[in-house]
Amino acid sequence: MKRFLIKLSYTVLPLWLFAVGLVVYVNVYARPRMKGDFGRLGYILTQQLYDEISDNEVKDTLYRNVCDTSELRKCRADVLTIGDSFFNESAWGYQNCLVKAGLSVVNYLTPGGTHNPEPLQLAFQLLDKTDGTHIPVVVVESVERDLIHRVLNLDTLCDTIPLMPVQSKRDHWSLLEAKNYVMLKTGYEDNPVKHCTLSRPMFTGKGNRDLYFYFQDLDCFGIADSVKSQFKTNLELLFRKAQQRNIRLFFLVCPDKYDVYQDFIVGNPYPRKTVNEDLRALFPDRRDLIIGKEIIAPYIKNGEPDIYMGYDTHWSYKAARLAADTLANLIWADH
Repeated sequence: MKRFLIKLSYTVLPLWLFAVGLVVYVNVYARPRMKGDFGRLGYILTQQLYDEISDNEVKDTLYRNVCDTSELRKCRADVLTIGDSFFNESAWGYQNCLVKAGLSVVNYLTPGGTHNPEPLQLAFQLLDKTDGTHIPVVVVESVERDLIHRVLNLDTLCDTIPLMPVQSKRDHWSLLEAKNYVMLKTGYEDNPVKHCTLSRPMFTGKGNRDLYFYFQDLDCFGIADSVKSQFKTNLELLFRKAQQRNIRLFFLVCPDKYDVYQDFIVGNPYPRKTVNEDLRALFPDRRDLIIGKEIIAPYIKNGEPDIYMGYDTHWSYKAARLAADTLANLIWADH
């Protein structure tokens, strides 16, 4: 027995101590320094790279969230917003900026989730739950990387509200989490967060020339000619449905982070992305189609820092405010 314990002490015990130490390191030291989407997804110590930026003018959420269609039927507001995670930034969200512009805003959240997985499909269904006498303006948003899929898969016959899939909670104090950290850090697994170097500073903090972006930004680089006709037809169906309900609909496309910074990547190894340009070519005269890239690109070109969050796939309050100002001007112009 004694011999067995001695053998155990220099074989299994060191491995066990290493595993325990790794779990403690990841959770006590590394995890608190993993800010934003990219910190959590890519196990990147983003706090060391980027300073925290904030909108000092707004601290509270000024709009109302609704996640029940029966409650929506009772709502009276100037604007209803429906979107994905770009539209659910609370005090940083563009809805707050609309409220500051004098508009009352209701934001619809999918039951069971914090954002809407299929905002176009959801909007098509929700247009039957309200009309222009209750809420005269509806703003629908989609991030660029999911735009083509969402438009092409719009089901005009479906009457079921899409729900956010239930996601299991991660046990951060597990050996699996520590293993994932090691696998990504050593390169044995592909990191979902891509990294490139920019030709000039675009963010505040130490990593001001480091561009981190989500790998799915590279899934599609343009709208294929073979689907352009169906794409245009489906999107026009959404606008027509709103018109039938006496609702003015605006559709906002939030560009991918890779897209808006691609011209500034040193030795860019990836193809050029043209989804936004292809979209505008399909709808050259629609003022109610708001392409976020057209709004924020001039500011990025002029060197405005932190239009997107350095450690996140989402744009910052600066970009949200620019989009909201454009939208508010359009809404008030049509009043």
